[in-house]
Amino acid sequence: GVLQAHYLNSFLRQIYNIVFSFDFMGNPISLVGSLGTGVKDFFLQPAKGLVESPSAFVHGAVRGTLSLVGNTTSGLFGTVSKITTTVGRGLATYATDETTRKWRGQKMR
Repeated sequence: GVLQAHYLNSFLRQIYNIVFSFDFMGNPISLVGSLGTGVKDFFLQPAKGLVESPSAFVHGAVRGTLSLVGNTTSGLFGTVSKITTTVGRGLATYATDETTRKWRGQKMR
């Protein structure tokens, strides 16, 4: 009835807010940028070193690998953080909704 309509309407509003929020998707542009920088460095740094000397190649390989690992980790953690923040906000909004609290109060009795 009325209660179901209210919850359906609230649910649809929240879905709309979540779907169109870049934070929900974890800012995919930032993630792709971080991954791209890491992959570029992974190949470019050793190639630059190869032109100079064997020791510069090794140094470049280490720098490229560290960049790949660091940028991948940073991008993934940033994305996961934004997604969990958005989900947490949605749950907090739902949990503090006056109608929800009243409905739960009636169910607990």
